[in-house]
Amino acid sequence: MEFREIQENELEAVGMIADKSFDDYSKEDYFKMAHDNNYRFIVSVLENKVVGFVIFLRIDDKIEIIKIATDPIFRRRGIASGLLNFVKKFAENNGHCGAILEVNEKNLPARSLYRKIGFNEIHIRKKYYHNTDDAIIMEWNK
Repeated sequence: MEFREIQENELEAVGMIADKSFDDYSKEDYFKMAHDNNYRFIVSVLENKVVGFVIFLRIDDKIEIIKIATDPIFRRRGIASGLLNFVKKFAENNGHCGAILEVNEKNLPARSLYRKIGFNEIHIRKKYYHNTDDAIIMEWNK
């Protein structure tokens, strides 16, 4: 499995993964992030196919993970773990002291994965999502 910066011709594949995973960003939003130097847009490639992605920002001394997703067909194969470990290594190599992210309170598999990777739940944002679910803020510190 390879982790690297997204290439222009991979945006459609990322859009399809995002459509299966989220309902809050449009394909245009992903296109803008891929072309904005403030964001890092990393894809996971397996056998020449994009199977996952992570988008993050460098904010002061922390990394903020904006989105992470794996193609549902390829879930439970370590792709999300690999992407999160990529972000952690990037943080360590670039002088950041940690990373933060938010996750829906009801997304128990993701919360479990984040804890396994070393993230801790530090805060709750009540009724954060459009469906009034709470968001759990999680943090990893090196």
